[in-house]
Amino acid sequence: MEGQILFFAGRADEAANALRATMDMDPNFWLAHLFMTRIYLKKEMFAEALESAAKAKQLTGGNAEATGTLGYAAAKSGKRHRAHRVLKELEARAGKGFVPAYAFAQIHLALGDRTKAMNLLEKAFEQREPLMVFIKVEPKWDALRSEPRFLQLMKRMKFGVSGKT
Repeated sequence: MEGQILFFAGRADEAANALRATMDMDPNFWLAHLFMTRIYLKKEMFAEALESAAKAKQLTGGNAEATGTLGYAAAKSGKRHRAHRVLKELEARAGKGFVPAYAFAQIHLALGDRTKAMNLLEKAFEQREPLMVFIKVEPKWDALRSEPRFLQLMKRMKFGVSGKT
């Protein structure tokens, strides 16, 4: 999707325009709402980020990616209790079936638990979770880019670590 690519390229305003155009065509396209959440967070538009993430979760029936992003947005927005509620929701679901470690990792990172986030990213790698392909360019992981364990994970994934990871 164009909006996601533009966002990862550091062109948030263009990404937002592309995503709005997508939502004009299909207001129920959950990925557009999910990606808008990232843009709103980057711009520190926290109320909008939470609304967009909640919409993505609602449109998917609560899939793990949308739910994890809602928890991440809640934590980044200073709504720690809400983020913990989302974690508990995901944990309850994990007791009944598979929930990607990546969904948990992003929430723990936003809550400030870098060690737990790294443990979960390593688990996500071992489980070959598809979203791991984005960790090199996904801004939410910027806080870990200088961590030796993150750099080692990038090497294990065969992502170059010279220059900007």
